[in-house]
Amino acid sequence: MNIRASWPLKDWEVPRILDGTKTQARLLVKPQPEGARVIALPDGWGFDVVTDRPGQPTRTHGTIRCPHGKPGDRLWGRENYLQLMHGPVTAGDVKYCASLPPSESGQPKNPGWWWRKRPSIHMPHWHSRITLEINSVRVERLQDITEADAVAEGIQPADYARGPIGINLEASCCNNCGQPRRNHIGNAQVCFGGWGTAWDGETAKGGYAYQWEQTHGLGAWSANPWVWVLEFWLIGHCAAVAPRSSLMPGALP
Repeated sequence: MNIRASWPLKDWEVPRILDGTKTQARLLVKPQPEGARVIALPDGWGFDVVTDRPGQPTRTHGTIRCPHGKPGDRLWGRENYLQLMHGPVTAGDVKYCASLPPSESGQPKNPGWWWRKRPSIHMPHWHSRITLEINSVRVERLQDITEADAVAEGIQPADYARGPIGINLEASCCNNCGQPRRNHIGNAQVCFGGWGTAWDGETAKGGYAYQWEQTHGLGAWSANPWVWVLEFWLIGHCAAVAPRSSLMPGALP
């Protein structure tokens, strides 16, 4: 067992991991093995890159191992969070953005204290509340994802009946065409910018395709890249991080 690198999580992914509905993740293979054939290794922890030329023996160019870990390794999750501050100094307490209700103001009660929002990339290991153990690793094309896989990615078709996960449809716009995201939902899912992008919002796979392109940009789904598929389970979860210092009474909301 080895604790590998951290994994930055989106706010919508966190509750799905905590409730056990997200047990898979797809991550881009870098660099992409263009112009070659991929042969998965028997241990499922990587692949060989080979080329075939007429009249010549198959040539192996090398073995690529998954940089995110192998079965039995552990990952710790990074989240967007709020850090309690007193002036410019941190008190060590945090709140997790994924667990805050929409009405949460984030304002401590005592003057001089304030919450600073921090992106997931800045979360230190000791603030992490999520530890995952990798169950299996494989490599495949992005579009090979099945409906069951998309559900295991935490996608629920019902989310796309009302809009992408965690998105305010009235206030946000599509990364592709600039139109309100509500125009992509239900029976009007064609991207209005002339890109011709359309998703099937009635399936989890369609929802995953939408989510992938919103994250990775125009054409990311149709490019059908090679991806690492990690299956995992949650083995560690702290409901909250204990304060690292004794705060004045009433400092926390």
